[in-house]
Amino acid sequence: MYKDATCAEDGLREKTCSECGREVTEVIKATGHDYEDTWTIDKEATYTENGERSHHCKNCDSKTDVEVIPATGHSYGEWITTKEPTQDEEGIEERECSNCGHKETRTVPKLQNSINNGGIVIDVVIGSLAIILLIAIIVIAMSRKKRK
Repeated sequence: MYKDATCAEDGLREKTCSECGREVTEVIKATGHDYEDTWTIDKEATYTENGERSHHCKNCDSKTDVEVIPATGHSYGEWITTKEPTQDEEGIEERECSNCGHKETRTVPKLQNSINNGGIVIDVVIGSLAIILLIAIIVIAMSRKKRK
Protein backbone atom coordinates (compact mmCIF):
# COMPACT_ATOMS: atom_id res chain seq x y z
CA MET A 1 0.00 0.00 0.00
CA TYR A 2 1.22 3.46 -0.83
CA LYS A 3 -0.32 6.92 -0.33
CA ASP A 4 1.58 10.07 -1.26
CA ALA A 5 1.99 12.75 1.33
CA THR A 6 0.42 16.07 0.42
CA CYS A 7 0.97 19.55 1.74
CA ALA A 8 -1.57 19.02 4.53
CA GLU A 9 -1.88 15.22 4.98
CA ASP A 10 0.60 12.51 5.87
CA GLY A 11 1.14 9.70 3.41
CA LEU A 12 1.73 5.96 3.98
CA ARG A 13 4.18 3.44 2.62
CA GLU A 14 4.34 -0.30 3.33
CA LYS A 15 7.69 -2.04 3.43
CA THR A 16 8.57 -5.66 3.75
CA CYS A 17 11.55 -6.57 5.90
CA SER A 18 14.09 -8.43 3.78
CA GLU A 19 15.27 -10.51 6.76
CA CYS A 20 12.02 -11.59 8.41
CA GLY A 21 9.40 -10.85 5.75
CA ARG A 22 7.30 -8.80 8.14
CA GLU A 23 5.35 -5.87 6.63
CA VAL A 24 5.86 -2.46 8.19
CA THR A 25 3.79 0.67 7.47
CA GLU A 26 5.74 3.89 7.49
CA VAL A 27 4.19 7.34 7.80
CA ILE A 28 5.41 9.88 5.27
CA LYS A 29 5.13 13.32 6.87
CA ALA A 30 3.02 16.01 5.15
CA THR A 31 5.27 18.29 3.13
CA GLY A 32 3.68 21.58 4.22
CA HIS A 33 2.64 24.31 1.84
CA ASP A 34 5.19 26.05 -0.34
CA TYR A 35 3.62 29.45 -1.16
CA GLU A 36 4.61 31.64 -4.08
CA ASP A 37 6.32 34.93 -3.25
CA THR A 38 4.23 36.89 -5.77
CA TRP A 39 0.59 37.82 -5.41
CA THR A 40 -2.08 36.13 -7.50
CA ILE A 41 -5.16 38.17 -8.39
CA ASP A 42 -8.01 35.78 -7.58
CA LYS A 43 -10.74 38.26 -8.48
CA GLU A 44 -10.28 41.61 -10.23
CA ALA A 45 -11.83 44.61 -8.52
CA THR A 46 -14.51 46.32 -10.57
CA TYR A 47 -16.13 49.73 -10.24
CA THR A 48 -18.77 48.31 -7.90
CA GLU A 49 -17.30 45.11 -6.39
CA ASN A 50 -14.21 44.38 -4.34
CA GLY A 51 -11.58 42.02 -5.73
CA GLU A 52 -9.21 39.62 -3.96
CA ARG A 53 -5.54 38.65 -4.06
CA SER A 54 -3.50 35.98 -2.25
CA HIS A 55 -0.36 33.85 -2.27
CA HIS A 56 -0.96 30.39 -3.78
CA CYS A 57 0.74 27.14 -2.82
CA LYS A 58 2.98 25.80 -5.58
CA ASN A 59 1.73 22.24 -4.99
CA CYS A 60 -1.99 22.47 -4.23
CA ASP A 61 -4.99 24.82 -4.32
CA SER A 62 -4.32 26.34 -0.90
CA LYS A 63 -3.89 30.09 -0.61
CA THR A 64 -2.80 32.38 2.20
CA ASP A 65 -2.55 36.08 2.99
CA VAL A 66 -5.93 36.68 1.31
CA GLU A 67 -6.49 40.43 0.92
CA VAL A 68 -9.38 42.52 -0.37
CA ILE A 69 -8.73 44.76 -3.35
CA PRO A 70 -11.15 47.69 -2.92
CA ALA A 71 -13.66 48.45 -5.67
CA THR A 72 -12.31 51.19 -7.91
CA GLY A 73 -15.55 53.18 -8.00
CA HIS A 74 -17.02 55.09 -10.90
CA SER A 75 -15.48 58.27 -12.30
CA TYR A 76 -18.45 60.41 -13.29
CA GLY A 77 -18.30 63.53 -15.42
CA GLU A 78 -20.43 66.65 -15.11
CA TRP A 79 -24.24 66.53 -15.10
CA ILE A 80 -25.70 67.19 -18.57
CA THR A 81 -29.31 68.23 -19.06
CA THR A 82 -30.98 65.77 -21.42
CA LYS A 83 -34.53 67.14 -20.96
CA GLU A 84 -35.18 70.73 -19.96
CA PRO A 85 -37.73 71.23 -17.18
CA THR A 86 -40.93 73.11 -17.96
CA GLN A 87 -43.74 74.45 -15.79
CA ASP A 88 -45.63 71.20 -16.45
CA GLU A 89 -42.86 68.55 -16.37
CA GLU A 90 -39.65 67.82 -14.50
CA GLY A 91 -36.40 67.80 -16.46
CA ILE A 92 -33.71 65.10 -16.54
CA GLU A 93 -29.95 65.33 -16.05
CA GLU A 94 -27.45 62.57 -16.78
CA ARG A 95 -23.78 61.87 -16.12
CA GLU A 96 -21.58 59.04 -17.37
CA CYS A 97 -18.64 57.08 -15.89
CA SER A 98 -15.56 57.62 -18.03
CA ASN A 99 -14.26 54.15 -17.09
CA CYS A 100 -17.18 51.91 -17.94
CA GLY A 101 -19.97 54.02 -19.47
CA HIS A 102 -22.40 53.49 -16.55
CA LYS A 103 -24.97 56.31 -16.48
CA GLU A 104 -26.70 58.00 -13.56
CA THR A 105 -29.79 60.15 -13.98
CA ARG A 106 -31.57 62.60 -11.72
CA THR A 107 -34.66 64.74 -12.07
CA VAL A 108 -34.67 68.51 -12.26
CA PRO A 109 -37.65 70.20 -10.55
CA LYS A 110 -40.39 71.79 -12.66
CA LEU A 111 -40.03 75.50 -13.40
CA GLN A 112 -42.11 77.63 -11.08
CA ASN A 113 -44.91 79.70 -12.62
CA SER A 114 -43.84 83.34 -12.18
CA ILE A 115 -47.44 84.40 -11.50
CA ASN A 116 -47.71 81.81 -8.73
CA ASN A 117 -44.27 82.74 -7.37
CA GLY A 118 -45.13 86.40 -7.39
CA GLY A 119 -48.67 85.80 -6.17
CA ILE A 120 -48.08 87.74 -2.98
CA VAL A 121 -46.53 90.66 -4.89
CA ILE A 122 -49.44 90.71 -7.32
CA ASP A 123 -51.93 90.65 -4.42
CA VAL A 124 -50.14 93.62 -2.79
CA VAL A 125 -50.12 95.56 -6.09
CA ILE A 126 -53.81 94.88 -6.72
CA GLY A 127 -54.64 95.78 -3.12
CA SER A 128 -52.65 99.02 -3.40
CA LEU A 129 -54.36 99.94 -6.66
CA ALA A 130 -57.75 99.32 -5.05
CA ILE A 131 -56.88 101.62 -2.13
CA ILE A 132 -55.62 104.35 -4.49
CA LEU A 133 -58.79 104.03 -6.56
CA LEU A 134 -60.94 104.25 -3.43
CA ILE A 135 -59.06 107.35 -2.24
CA ALA A 136 -59.47 108.92 -5.67
CA ILE A 137 -63.22 108.28 -5.60
CA ILE A 138 -63.48 109.81 -2.12
CA VAL A 139 -61.43 112.88 -3.15
CA ILE A 140 -63.59 113.38 -6.25
CA ALA A 141 -66.77 112.99 -4.23
CA MET A 142 -65.62 115.49 -1.60
CA SER A 143 -64.53 118.02 -4.19
CA ARG A 144 -67.98 117.82 -5.82
CA LYS A 145 -69.68 118.42 -2.47
CA LYS A 146 -67.56 121.50 -1.88
CA ARG A 147 -68.60 122.97 -5.24
CA LYS A 148 -72.26 122.86 -4.37
